Amino acid sequence: MSRKGILVFLCIGLCGFAAEDFSKIKSGLEALLKQRKYETAFQFLEGRDPNNENVEIALLKADLALKYFVKSIMHRTFCFKDLGPGETLDVLRESTGNFNGHLFEIDKVLARLIEKHPQDGRLYKALGDFYYDVFLKYPEWEMEKAELAKRIKENYRRSLDDRLADGNVYYALGYLELLENNFDQAIPLLEESLRQNGQNAEGHYNLAYALLQKNDVEGVLKHAGRAGALYQDKSKKADAFRMIGAACAETGRTEEAIKSYETSLQIENNNYYSLKGLIPLYLKAEKYSEALRYSVDLFRLDPKNPTVSQDLLAIYLDVGGNHPDQLAKVFEELSAVFQNRDEELGNIYFHKAVLLQEIHDLKEARKSLEEAKRHFQKALPKDHAVFKEIEKMLERLDKETGIKTAFFTETDYAGGSRKGVSRAGGR
Repeated sequence: MSRKGILVFLCIGLCGFAAEDFSKIKSGLEALLKQRKYETAFQFLEGRDPNNENVEIALLKADLALKYFVKSIMHRTFCFKDLGPGETLDVLRESTGNFNGHLFEIDKVLARLIEKHPQDGRLYKALGDFYYDVFLKYPEWEMEKAELAKRIKENYRRSLDDRLADGNVYYALGYLELLENNFDQAIPLLEESLRQNGQNAEGHYNLAYALLQKNDVEGVLKHAGRAGALYQDKSKKADAFRMIGAACAETGRTEEAIKSYETSLQIENNNYYSLKGLIPLYLKAEKYSEALRYSVDLFRLDPKNPTVSQDLLAIYLDVGGNHPDQLAKVFEELSAVFQNRDEELGNIYFHKAVLLQEIHDLKEARKSLEEAKRHFQKALPKDHAVFKEIEKMLERLDKETGIKTAFFTETDYAGGSRKGVSRAGGR
C-alpha cells in the first residue's frame, strides 16, 4: 500500500479528532495498560467514542477487549478489572466473581466501519483477529466453525493484500489449512510466520506436523526440535520429542527414535503414547527386557481397560513385528504383578486367550478363558457383557479348531478409548 493511501486511512479514521488529540488518547491508554488498569482503560476509550464511530478508537477497543478481558460471554459482553498486586488475568479467568460487563459486539462494530471505510485494511485484519479468537475459544458459537474459518481467511487475506499481515496472521492461516489437511498450502504460510516470529513454538510444532505428512523427516527434526526447545509446558515439550520419535521410526532410524521417545518420557513420566511408541522400537531392536518393562508400565496406567491389552496385542503381533513368545512373557509378568486383583487378572487372562488363539494353542486358550471367567465373576456383575463374549468364544473353541477370533475392543466390556491425537494448537 502506498504512503499516500495510509495517510488517507489515518485522516479518515480520526473522524474529527485532531492528530494531537488522538496521540494523547493513545498515550493515556498505554499508561493505563502499563498499570494493568484494564477496566479503567476500557471506560477511558468508551468515554471518548461511545458510539464506536471512530476507526482509531474502535481498533484500540477491539484489541483491548480481546487481550485483556477477565470474563467474556460469547465474545459479545466483555468484563474487565483493574488488577491488584499478585493478580493475573489467567487466574482470574478461571475464578468466579462479580465483574462489570460491557456489551461490545466487535464484529458488528467493525462491519459498520468497513461499510464507511472499505479501503482501510486495518479493519479487515481486526475483524479476522476477532473471528480467529472466537474460533479458538468457543467450540460452539452462533456461527458454525466452517463459516468462522471462511471469514477468518477472507479478512486475513485482505490484510495480506494490503501488506498489513504480521506473523500471527500467517500462522492463523497456516493453522486453518492444517486443520483441513491442506498441507501444501499450510507449509509456506507457516514458514512465513516463522520468518517473522521464529520464537513461536506452536508455529514450529505445526510446521513439523505438516512436514511429517509430506515425509520430510529432516524438516520434522528441525522444527519439532525447535518447538521442544521453546516450549515451557512439559506436556507440549514431550509431545514435540514424541513427534521426532515417530518421524525417525517411520524411516527406520530406530536408535534415534528410541532416544527421542526416551527424552519425551523423561520430560513427562508415564505418558501413554511415549510408552506405546517405545515398545515396538525395542522389539525391533531385539531389546526384549526393555520392551517387557515398558509393557508392564503401559498396562499399569489403566489395568482394567481392555484397550491397553488390545494395544499390546497389536504391538507384539503387528506393529513391532511378530513376537507372540515375548507377549506371553508380558502376560505372565502381569499376572504376577496383579495377582490379588480380580478384574485386572480377568483382563489379562482374557487377552492371553486371544493370543493363544492367534498361535493356534486352542487347549491353553480355553484354560485361559476359564481363568478369565473365574476372576471376572468375582469382580463384575453377573449380567456384564464380557460373560456373553467369553461363552461365545468357548463355544467356538469347542466346535472348531484353528479359528481366529478378532481382537477384543474397548467397547465390548469397558468404556473409554485411547486414540492417538495430533495437536495443531493455537496461536
